[in-house]
Amino acid sequence: MSILNATRQGLVETLVTGDGETRVRVALTNKTPRRLAIVLPPGLVAVAATGQQQNMGLGGFGLPEGAFGRDRPDDDPGDVIDLPAGRTLKIALPGVCLDYGKPTPTPSHRFVLETIESASGDVRLAAVMGRLARTSCARGVAQAAAWHLRNHLSWSQLVKLGRKEINPHEVALAARLVELTDLALSREQRPANPDELKRERLMVTVQGYGTHTSSAEALSQAITHGGLLGLPATLIAASERPLAPHHTALWIKAAWPDTHPHDQPLTLKVEVFAVQPGLGTGWRSLGSTTASLTTPGDAEAARTAVETALARGFVSIKKMAQQRDHTRYRIENRLPFSIAELTVAEESIPGAFPHVLEPLGVGPKRFTVVPIAAEANLTPERIRLSGL
Repeated sequence: MSILNATRQGLVETLVTGDGETRVRVALTNKTPRRLAIVLPPGLVAVAATGQQQNMGLGGFGLPEGAFGRDRPDDDPGDVIDLPAGRTLKIALPGVCLDYGKPTPTPSHRFVLETIESASGDVRLAAVMGRLARTSCARGVAQAAAWHLRNHLSWSQLVKLGRKEINPHEVALAARLVELTDLALSREQRPANPDELKRERLMVTVQGYGTHTSSAEALSQAITHGGLLGLPATLIAASERPLAPHHTALWIKAAWPDTHPHDQPLTLKVEVFAVQPGLGTGWRSLGSTTASLTTPGDAEAARTAVETALARGFVSIKKMAQQRDHTRYRIENRLPFSIAELTVAEESIPGAFPHVLEPLGVGPKRFTVVPIAAEANLTPERIRLSGL
């Protein structure tokens, strides 16, 4: 049952209180003699009871610090919370301010839960917040979109704010989401198709000459079929330089070596360039890494090796503190998109079952700390980007 219906019918007592600019606290008390499955639908809003402080747009339940939404289909009802009979459960939900300039909520402030549609009446805001709640993304992306649509702050104003809640990379991602949402609304499609968020985000060039020409062509086909980093790829010829789009995008160049000593492992040089609106024009280099090929003739293995090289070159994971049943790890993202999913392996245990961390929602140029049931140092193996 939806938390809104359960509250209205008196089956659940809901107490919503403030907790700063980035989250709200929710206490759910089951008033019935039976266990309830309470659904938190995407697109909830915490409306200030007095109207004096900020209203808060709410994200998903059980996310790492700094995340806002999780990937879910449009027909998914939302997060389900098991609430035993007569028990009270306290949870925290990520939130974004919907009223720039109003006082920050504190634990003494009370809220009422509503849907974004009923709370705002703004079709654009409702469509964007609904998509954000259904996409693995950073809270900063949601905050930038909310302040732009609700409080009419321009994208350039948001970049110049210098607030810790958002950075220029997140502003650029929010701008693209709003642009695609407006296009979808003009076609009477709501919200924007999630696949649109991933299109035209990734361009790939594979270079190989002489004996490596056929291997380069095979790798190009594997990338065309399987994409990279969870994004569909547009192939760019080695002799061309792609036009820089007006939205955030990556250009990855994988080059086979001109010569290869037979007694050395084969490696590809992988260079990464990015277009990021608000941070200059054209392609900027983010750096390079190398992909090691253990089976040079296997195009799919080469594609996987490139993905692993990108994960290890642009995502770091560091062991922080070990607890009795888990270890806390710090994950840092140096790519201009939010990381939806990260696969890591234990360095000291070759062939160990990998840990798949999802949902994650680590924003561009952000880090988060997550608990993992592991003890060893971990190394990134693969990442999946959401397009936001």
